[in-house]
Amino acid sequence: MVLTEGKLEFDFSNAIQAFKFDEVDKTSSHYHGATHFGMKSVDLNDDALILTIMHRLKQKLPIGLKPVRWQNELLRSVVVVNMAKWNVHFPEWPVVRVS
Repeated sequence: MVLTEGKLEFDFSNAIQAFKFDEVDKTSSHYHGATHFGMKSVDLNDDALILTIMHRLKQKLPIGLKPVRWQNELLRSVVVVNMAKWNVHFPEWPVVRVS
């Protein structure tokens, strides 16, 4: 699966399973029903904003909480990385800038 978000392209070809998090189709098995948390999509920002964004996300996200439809918590932590760090930490799923 190749996911394009804005001017970036993520290659998840060798992933066991991949899906776009902001699924809106309620009949989809990947629908999470957590849109009320303000997690509609992933925003891509400049490196200088990474720490500020991570701090704000930690304040706003329901870390450790479990939505009614889920058996486990929605998320355990949050990490914000730039494109270079993504490719260092996830070399099997590279991201490249497209036109």
